[in-house]
Amino acid sequence: EKSMREGVGEVLAKEEWVVPDDLLQGADKSTRVLRSSIDLFLLIKRALKRCVPVSTGSVLLDLTKAWLDSLSHYATAIAAKLPKLPQMASGWDPPAVHLSDADLALVCAAVATCEYCAQTTGELEESIRKQIDPDLSDQVDLSAAQDAFQGTITSAVKLLVADVDTALHPHLIAYTRVKWMEVDDVSEESTHINSILRKLAKVAEYWGAHLLPLYVRFTCDKLVSSVMPRYVAMIHRCRRLGETGAQQVLLDLQALKSCLLDLPNACDATSTSAYAKLVTAEVAKAEQLLRLVLTPEEALQEHFEELAAGLAGPGGAE
Repeated sequence: EKSMREGVGEVLAKEEWVVPDDLLQGADKSTRVLRSSIDLFLLIKRALKRCVPVSTGSVLLDLTKAWLDSLSHYATAIAAKLPKLPQMASGWDPPAVHLSDADLALVCAAVATCEYCAQTTGELEESIRKQIDPDLSDQVDLSAAQDAFQGTITSAVKLLVADVDTALHPHLIAYTRVKWMEVDDVSEESTHINSILRKLAKVAEYWGAHLLPLYVRFTCDKLVSSVMPRYVAMIHRCRRLGETGAQQVLLDLQALKSCLLDLPNACDATSTSAYAKLVTAEVAKAEQLLRLVLTPEEALQEHFEELAAGLAGPGGAE
């Protein structure tokens, strides 16, 4: 156990916290991992190979527990290297996260590395179960380490989403500063939504190049669930929106909806029906609010009841 701790310490001491060029340039994004993760599992597999001829009993079980501690410690070490996520700001302000290019590279590397580690940990557990004495097989459990790696992935994804939220927020604020009652007509998408769409296009390009499709979809889910409530909050903050203003924001909303629906595909991943339903449901909340503004006064009561039922969700109007 002591030698294992020392081995992990050496692996971490040599880590430069960037994906090596020989791995970064590979076509397979699943191999774009931190070198220390590969070295760590080599260390464990060599120890397993040495142990099995000597003991497949309690010694191997004790080693397994030491490996569990080492893997969990490694997951914590990766998480500690990530930029800190600030506490949620008051009101509708997102946590202020400004990831540099180096930060983005590290966050995406953390996602790929922890996915590799979680998968390899599962394979390691299966290998140990096959080689340890049958009466000890049920005590081999590395799931806590897998959970630790998944927890670090979740933290990394939150950072990616917060970084986009922070970049989009000034454009949402810009909506609230427009004097909508002075806008005469609606002919095309506003400069505000075009700025948002350009940022999302850059995000899609980067995520597509650095994230596995599984985590592209996961990150897109989290982004939609964060961006759309802020869009709704923006509508609430637009004073005296009026009919023309509501039409403009609704037109922009449709452009945003199209962009979000296509986001996984733009990131070189395949969209799912569940994702499309999520986007549609979140966008519908903003659509209902804008249509309420566009509703003639004599029909307001009926439309407001429909809006309340829709925002409450299934079973909410009972």
